[in-house]
Amino acid sequence: DHLRNCIGRLYEKHKTREEEESVKPAVSPPPRWKGSHFPGLRAFTEKDAPIFFGRGRETDGLIRILSEPENRFVIVVGASGSGKSSLVAAGLLPRLKAGAIEKSKNWRYIRFLPGDMGDNPFLALAVALLPCLEGDDWRAPDLADSVLNNALKPIELMPQILAHHATLLLFIDQFEELFTLVTPRYRELFIELLAQLSEIERMRIVATMRSDFYAQCVQSPVLTELLRNGSYPLAAPGFGALREMIARPAERASLEFEEGLISLILDDTGKAPGALALMAFALSQLYAARTSEGKLMHAAYEGFGKVQGAIGQRA
Repeated sequence: DHLRNCIGRLYEKHKTREEEESVKPAVSPPPRWKGSHFPGLRAFTEKDAPIFFGRGRETDGLIRILSEPENRFVIVVGASGSGKSSLVAAGLLPRLKAGAIEKSKNWRYIRFLPGDMGDNPFLALAVALLPCLEGDDWRAPDLADSVLNNALKPIELMPQILAHHATLLLFIDQFEELFTLVTPRYRELFIELLAQLSEIERMRIVATMRSDFYAQCVQSPVLTELLRNGSYPLAAPGFGALREMIARPAERASLEFEEGLISLILDDTGKAPGALALMAFALSQLYAARTSEGKLMHAAYEGFGKVQGAIGQRA
């Protein structure tokens, strides 16, 4: 905090000298964010990218990994509530779509969960791929069975899936569903499919998984090999990142915190597992209790039980 304040003072002095020496060019401010800038317990989505802050370093790290052509599989591993899905959806994907990697503007992006369609991850993948196969008479169950039974190799579908696209990026969210929802007889077969896909040059696979399922992953030799070179551990954000997560979205929404409230929220949040999710929920409650002038107040924060008590009072 001291370093941040010191840099801020130096920057303001430097900016004042620059303004005295030349006319400051007109810069259009970003559009004011409408609605709540704190999503609460839900993950951030791509639409929330303009208010997603505090994970710049981690986003840069994922981009560095994916920019290497041989890195075609990476799984973001972190504690429950650490922001894994938000990092990929609101941090990584918008940057890629903006061209963070050469030709990534022209990549095709598909997201699914292993348990989207019940206990069969092949069916979940087939449903996600169907929009890429326009003009064919595929039905999702038939496509899933063909891939499952090796009647159709994934690489055979790539020319049609990648028509007019440089690369396909599969975003597999909540990868732990492979161990909680998927029928065991599908599990190793689906892992082998992922290994095959990761061998395709114009393919990238990004997954998110809770860290408490890591031990089950390494029971599979194929998945162990994928994880050996393709896991990205996501730690809880530090206080500087947490401050950005609180203050920067509020700036975008033209909201104002009462003096000292941000520091109090940071102290109450701490670094315990799940603290980020509790903070996000408390901030959504604070936004709902804002004044008509758009000010976030101590009284409202104390009234709903602060970070630790907000979720309990709501329940």
